[in-house]
Amino acid sequence: MKGISETMPVVIRGTVTSFDIGKGYGYVAQGGGRELFADQTILHKHDPHVLALGALVVFEVIQGRQGPHASSVRAY
Repeated sequence: MKGISETMPVVIRGTVTSFDIGKGYGYVAQGGGRELFADQTILHKHDPHVLALGALVVFEVIQGRQGPHASSVRAY
C-alpha cells in the first residue's frame, strides 16, 4: 500500500524571485526562503501572471536531474 506522500503531491506556497521569459526559466522561493528552479515548460497552463516578480504562487516540488525544482507553478 502506498503512503499518502507517494500518491498526493504536496502543494507549497511561495513567490517568484526571478524569471527571464527570453531564457525560459527562473526561480521561486518557498516560504522559508529556499529558492527552487522553475522552467516555463512546467507552468500550469502557461499563465503569464505567474511569471511576474513577486507574484504569489503555489507549486509542487519534484526531483529534477540537478536536484529539486518547482513543478505545476500557478498563481495563488
